[in-house]
This record gives sequence, C-alpha cells and structure tokens, in this order.
Amino acid sequence: MVYGEVMERKKALLVGTLAIALSIFSMASLYQTVRRSAPVAMRTAGFPSMGKSSAPVEVVLIEDFQCKNCRAFSKKILPKLQKQYVKEGKIRFTLVPVSFLAGSQSIANALMEVYHQNPKLFFSYLKEILNYEEELKLDELLRLARRLNGINLDKLEKCIQRQCHNDELQKNLSWAQGIMGSQFRTPALYVNGAVGSTYSFEAIQYQIDQILGNK
Repeated sequence: MVYGEVMERKKALLVGTLAIALSIFSMASLYQTVRRSAPVAMRTAGFPSMGKSSAPVEVVLIEDFQCKNCRAFSKKILPKLQKQYVKEGKIRFTLVPVSFLAGSQSIANALMEVYHQNPKLFFSYLKEILNYEEELKLDELLRLARRLNGINLDKLEKCIQRQCHNDELQKNLSWAQGIMGSQFRTPALYVNGAVGSTYSFEAIQYQIDQILGNK
C-alpha cells in the first residue's frame, strides 16, 4: 500500500470519528435543551394572584423587590399583561415574592402583610411601591399603605419592624430555588410551567398566544 493511500484512509477514519463525536455532542446538547425547557409542575396556591382560576394560561413571576430588573418587569410588562390577558380572562398571573437582596426584607414583609390582611390590595400596594423612586423606609411604606382603604396600619408597622413574614419568604425562596436549582435568578418567569422571557412583552405574548391558539 502506497503512502498516499495510508494517509487517505487515516484522514477518512479521523473525519468519521469526528462526525460521530459531533453527532453525540449535538444529541447531548439537544437533550439538555429539551430538559431545561420542559414545563415545570408548579403548585402556586397561596401566592398573590390575579385573574380567573379557570384561565387556560398561568403566568408565574418570581421576584425580589429590590431587584432592578424585577422592578422594570413589574412596571413595564406587568401592566400590559393585565390589560391584554388578565382582564380578558385569558391568563392567571401569580407572583412569588422572595427576599435575598440587601434591603428587600422590609418591602417584602410589608407587601406580604398587606396580602394577608387584604389579598385584593396586594397589587395596588405593589404599584404604589414601584412608583416610589426613593429609598423605601418604614415611614414611606406606611404612607403608601395609607393611600389604600382596608389596611390596619398599626399591624402593618409592627410586622415591618418585626419582619413577621421572614419564615414565609424563606419558604418562597426555597420553593423557587427548588424549581431553578443552580440557574436560580430573579426575575424568573414561567408560562404554564415553561420558562418565559422577562425582558420582552412581545416574547411573552407570542408564548401565551401559542398556547391559546392550541386550546
């Protein structure tokens, strides 16, 4: 066998081996992608929600109220979801409050206390908080709550001071970390259990409309 033929066979063998390796890698990558994008089973009872429980789509947002991207989502994208889908009975929106960033516990405790006192006022209070651009201390949290009817301000003040919902917030955090694992982040969005965008309303809209179109 001449030298050229030997080299050609070696070259062909190497190319074949690389092709097989690439195929295996591609299949593994596809498997990982599918596994990551597979819908997650969620039990969201007990979290602040709005919309009909019978809505065909549930959108779940996990956020820390000191997270800048969380605030941006709730200020810019959430109102669009409310107007186009929640009010039309097409989605149920659920928010899972967590607290792990510095300075977020007082805000989270205030919101959770309002939720436990009057669940219907949770998102109204959240809107007041999001529209306040300065640092939120006890006096500001109470002043914003005073704008709402139906809140026991004395009870709210004591709760913020004692951070009475810390255990509940920690359970929320553990719940969220259990879903995301090492990929934990805020904000995090799920549409019927599948990961959704937190940066683009249009992307969420497309995902929701795809589900509604199949109903």
